[in-house]
Amino acid sequence: MDTMEKIAGIIERMLLPRLSELSGKMDSMNARIDSLESNMNTKFESVNTQFKGVDIKIQSLDDKITSLRNETMTRFDSLDEKLSVLEKKLATA
Repeated sequence: MDTMEKIAGIIERMLLPRLSELSGKMDSMNARIDSLESNMNTKFESVNTQFKGVDIKIQSLDDKITSLRNETMTRFDSLDEKLSVLEKKLATA
C-alpha cells in the first residue's frame, strides 16, 4: 500500500462514523419535522372547523336580520296605508 492509500483509509475511518452520526441526526430531525407538520395540520383543521361554525352563526344572524327587516318594512307599509286613510278622512272632514 502506498502512502496515498493509507491516507485515504485513515480519512475514511475518521469520516464514516461522523457521517453516520450526521445521517442519524438528520433522520431524527426529519421525524420531528413530520411530527410538527402533523400537529400543525391538526390545529389548522380545528381552526377551520371553528371558522365554519362562525360562518354558520353569521349566516343565521344575517337571515334573522333580513327577516326582521322585511317584517319591519311590512309594518311600515301598513302604517303608511293607515296614515293615508286618516289623511283622506281629515281632508274631507
